[in-house]
Amino acid sequence: MVSTLAHGLLLIALVVATNAQGFHGAAWEQKSSPDKQDMLWKATVADTKSNEWPNVLEEALLLVEQMNLTFDSVDWDEFMPNEIKTWPYKTGYARTKLIHSQGVVALVSWKSLGNHNYTGLFQGATHGLMRLSLAGPPDTSADSPNMGPGVAFKFLRDGMPASQVIAMYQLGGQSSFNFFEHDLTNHVPDLGTSAPFKLRVIRETFAAASNWPTMIGVSEFASFTQSGAAVPSPNAPFRVVFHPTTAYHQKFNNTTPKPDILADVGQALIPGSTVYEVWAQDSPYNDPNDPQLIGTLVLNSKGFTSMFGDKTLFMRHVRMEDDLALKPQWVAGAQAIINNQQSVPQYHFQDLPWQ
Repeated sequence: MVSTLAHGLLLIALVVATNAQGFHGAAWEQKSSPDKQDMLWKATVADTKSNEWPNVLEEALLLVEQMNLTFDSVDWDEFMPNEIKTWPYKTGYARTKLIHSQGVVALVSWKSLGNHNYTGLFQGATHGLMRLSLAGPPDTSADSPNMGPGVAFKFLRDGMPASQVIAMYQLGGQSSFNFFEHDLTNHVPDLGTSAPFKLRVIRETFAAASNWPTMIGVSEFASFTQSGAAVPSPNAPFRVVFHPTTAYHQKFNNTTPKPDILADVGQALIPGSTVYEVWAQDSPYNDPNDPQLIGTLVLNSKGFTSMFGDKTLFMRHVRMEDDLALKPQWVAGAQAIINNQQSVPQYHFQDLPWQ
């Protein structure tokens, strides 16, 4: 009894100590974007080991995961939110990343080309973190290699919470071990009728929190500037595409499948280089294969595997409902896109061409 109580008190103390680092709350939000970036980066590179992948029992928690926390935990800022359920989580425990559990973090700037009317951070941002991650442990088997690349961008703003953009290729991943093989998009293609059970579980978990479980919104990204100024009339594209530059697309050609591929990805990131082009599909009624180039993402550091990035750094998602509330004329077009994707076994968007 005593040992159990002592163990519980120790865990609470650890949580309090971690929270005291200041990565969430009013005092944290009031800091400037460069100060927040500096503190987050120090935490990122303090321990460059990767976290362990979830075990089978932990993966089973996806069946009861509260995905609303992924969308609604604004007040947790950069810190993984605590679960509020009594079981199977214990009060005071920070949420575990059951998917995208390992990644590489780098500093990045969003450079706008100035050729569009999208607002907020689409006009440019200089204090951001990029986390390149895999949805789950890579399958290095010779007959069916597979990994699921994804990217999350967190851009910090003065005096208010950060804004995030999340993107993937497709839920089922890819056979290539070239992390930059394909374009990534915030509208991950929906699942077809032949999708495996595990992917359906993940989709349904998100569906409990959003009617558009595979589409992540970007309207919040357009709603405030980096200085924290509210935009009177936010304007965001329907869909964003992150197109790897030719240099990065070619870095991992014919890569041999390996379990620690993320370490190689981090070492390949070069400060000052452009890692992604940013393309925008203005509405669901535009040709998805003919988006507009609106910006680039430029690296401000090398990339590092990170225990902080894997366990603590929170990338909040935005519901597609928020985007559709601003532009209700998109609803019918968005639904038609989903219907088409669900009718195809493994739908994926066509990659933009490389020069």
